[in-house]
Amino acid sequence: MSTEQMQVKVKLVAAPLYVLTTQALDKQKGIEQLESAIEKITEVITKYGGVCNITMPPKAVTATEDAELQALLESKELDNRSDSEDDEDESDDE
Repeated sequence: MSTEQMQVKVKLVAAPLYVLTTQALDKQKGIEQLESAIEKITEVITKYGGVCNITMPPKAVTATEDAELQALLESKELDNRSDSEDDEDESDDE
């Protein structure tokens, strides 16, 4: 789904939550590229008996919105790390 001109990147936020991104000069083509990638991902996950839930459909964002998304991703990642550490602490107590 990724092309040399428009690479689709997948970032793990906190399993099983992922974010797909791309950069494109043409907003509509970028959105179509992401939709195509989501369709393929859904097809493969379904093939193996899984479920793919889309929490937010692809949309074009500004640099400000992109920075906000990055901050959200980092926050989720920190939350996930602290949850993992809490789980380890609880198992050490037992």
